[in-house]
Amino acid sequence: MNLFSIRTKLAGGLAQLAGRIGGGSARQRSAADAAEYALALENVADAVAIADDEGTIRFSNAAFDRAFASRRGERGGSNLLDVTETHENAALFPTPSGLIAIIRDTSEARRLEAQLRQAQKMEAVGRLAGGVAHDFNNLLTIINGYAELALIATDASSPAFAPLREIRKAGEQAAELTQRLLAVGRSQLLQPRVVEINTLVSDLIDMVRPLLGDSIQFVCSLDSDAGCVRLDPGQFRQALLNLVVNARDAMPHGGVLLIETARVSAGCAAEADRDAPAGECVVISVTDDGIGMDEETKAHLFEPFFTTKEPGTGTGLGLSTTFGIVKQSGGHIQVDSAVGDGASFRLYFPRCEREEPAAAEPRIEESAFPGEEMRGDETILVVAGDARVRGLVLSSLKLVGYSALEAQGHAEAESICAQHDGAIHLLLVDGTIPGIAGHELARSVRRIRPGIRVLYTSSYPEDAIPRRIGMDADYITKPFSPHCLAQKVREVLDQTSRHFILVVDDEAPVRDLLADMLDRAGYDVLSASNGEEALKLVQELAPALVVMDLVMPGKEGLETIAEIRRTAPMTKIIAISGAFSGRFLDVAAHLGANATLAKPLTADVLLSAVQDVLANETGR
Repeated sequence: MNLFSIRTKLAGGLAQLAGRIGGGSARQRSAADAAEYALALENVADAVAIADDEGTIRFSNAAFDRAFASRRGERGGSNLLDVTETHENAALFPTPSGLIAIIRDTSEARRLEAQLRQAQKMEAVGRLAGGVAHDFNNLLTIINGYAELALIATDASSPAFAPLREIRKAGEQAAELTQRLLAVGRSQLLQPRVVEINTLVSDLIDMVRPLLGDSIQFVCSLDSDAGCVRLDPGQFRQALLNLVVNARDAMPHGGVLLIETARVSAGCAAEADRDAPAGECVVISVTDDGIGMDEETKAHLFEPFFTTKEPGTGTGLGLSTTFGIVKQSGGHIQVDSAVGDGASFRLYFPRCEREEPAAAEPRIEESAFPGEEMRGDETILVVAGDARVRGLVLSSLKLVGYSALEAQGHAEAESICAQHDGAIHLLLVDGTIPGIAGHELARSVRRIRPGIRVLYTSSYPEDAIPRRIGMDADYITKPFSPHCLAQKVREVLDQTSRHFILVVDDEAPVRDLLADMLDRAGYDVLSASNGEEALKLVQELAPALVVMDLVMPGKEGLETIAEIRRTAPMTKIIAISGAFSGRFLDVAAHLGANATLAKPLTADVLLSAVQDVLANETGR
């Protein structure tokens, strides 16, 4: 039903009410009925008013009063005809005693439509920026990589050495630019952790002061109860510094820069900005009393490459980078500004509880390349669709002593894994190889080469490493140098043995389904089709957990469980079966299975059992 038909039907009832309001002696219904009409009118969302033939308003509901700021009983010269003439969504109906107007306020709908269009535009521009950065990172990997290899091979006294060094320096600056583009497209892989926001802001103060100069007064007001947020500290610093620089440039003749933190309740955050994250928030404000912005500037403020600065004085990426970082971190950014009245940027992030400090990760120190600590003699399979990237990686690895095999795609990689006589210690796979995702290739290769280590490379980390696996996977982002590549390869190869889950089932569809359930949950998965294969893998790779079907040809599950308990007593076991009404499961538990599950089983049931069994450190 359209708005006009709704108004037409409503107008009939209003006309009756108008008659009653216009002439009390003519009322034929009780006062209670009239009160019901009035109550209904008072609470409808549309603005409704009743006037006499001249347009003088005799009645208006709350929606009308809010929209047109009229005061009940004090309308004075308010004329309904004037109101309806200036409003595009007004319908006017005659009654026996005057006029009725029904007006729908569409400003909120228009605001939401404009917000949606802006969000879609930012998403499209962000994807474009991220795509450009992705392609450019491939080129920078080649440029910067070969520049470093050329520097290694060139004597410092050679006339070519200084130009090569400048090429590498420019390439590194270009790499920083692509990282900002990835931030615009929200395509960078963040490393979030729980941090106290006041500590993070305080640490930035010494960096902020030199940026401002003597003409700008810097004030910092931190709410002691602000609390903690979960974000990437390095990216947050970049976002905040971008806002500081923007504020400084808006005060060419000096002024005051204020940075504040505050804890806001869920209701206050939603009231201040309906797009703020749900629940309790921490808000960080950066406010200046500079030149301010008009509405046109604010409409384009976060678009990449938009700038109001003179040509050559800015890239137009500062605020768009900040926008991308905040959004990717689950936050929201709001700006208030007017010409000549300064600007205030507010960053909203969900508030969270403090976590126990994690142990510091070992840091690989920079050293001369190629250093002895980076060298190795293992065999590495390099899979990359771009022959130039593949060639750079092969040259870099061979320079530090590794044996390197190469494949352009997944079929060639699987063939090499199946046919190569010696060991293959590491699969180095690009996340954008044609035809298959990097993590899917890794799972396929592990079926052929159980226990092989995997290192992903990509401009878009999520291409190679799904967000469900995230930081648990080993990865190196493009553009990378031969130095960084050698360090990372050595780090991955030197890791202590990783724990796997071994899935054993003679039916390939069931085996693949179970492996996929576990893989999607982020576990490293091996598979075997019978008891003999399972026992061999248990002895060679010591999986943390075996998920074992009980009814299989050859060595059955019950026999295999008994042997695992005898030869590898620390290995956890989950027995699964749908045969003989589950009677075999009782026997499996008696033989040493940590848990039993009846087929068919869902992913939730399997994963819950896996988590429970792995969490039980005491075993049986």
